[in-house]
Amino acid sequence: MSLNHSIYANKLTFQNLDEITDYFSQKMDEHMNTFHLQAEEMNKWLLSTSAVTSKLGEMSKQMDFLNFLQNNISKSLNYIDKEQGNLEEAIKTIECDVCCVPGGKEGPVDEYRQITYTTAEGINNTFLKFKQLLEEFNFQVAEVETKKSGDVAQVDSFAQVLQAHLQQLETIELKIIQMRSKLSRIEYFFF
Repeated sequence: MSLNHSIYANKLTFQNLDEITDYFSQKMDEHMNTFHLQAEEMNKWLLSTSAVTSKLGEMSKQMDFLNFLQNNISKSLNYIDKEQGNLEEAIKTIECDVCCVPGGKEGPVDEYRQITYTTAEGINNTFLKFKQLLEEFNFQVAEVETKKSGDVAQVDSFAQVLQAHLQQLETIELKIIQMRSKLSRIEYFFF
């Protein structure tokens, strides 16, 4: 029923008042139903937006962590380069001390020199391999950073790569300890 102008032109009766009340009550119900549907839709969008915001927050934390790891790897690479240079200098010093022995005698000194060269070559090759692996890892980190994908499988595979590189770093540390031990034995023999 639609309200027409004639109702207002005539006297208002209870029947007319009842029709007007029913009309506005029906319109109110229609608007309430529309409001409830819109409220449900807004709640769905709010939940969806909240989930996306949460995922973005997690990805941001993961990216911060990856940047932290990348910085640590860069520092480790610089430390390895520096230690390699120090080892090369130490070997040169020891070689000079061995070569400058009065009388120019050969014997156990040459054996230890050969052992030192072999050990240094092995460590150098190991450091070069580790440096290459760390540079590859650094490249992978940069690649993940540029993609900025929220794919959980990719994050899991990245975590596996991190674990593998952590094991490589532990192996580097073990080799450094072994090298120091061997150098200490050589120093003890000469000094």
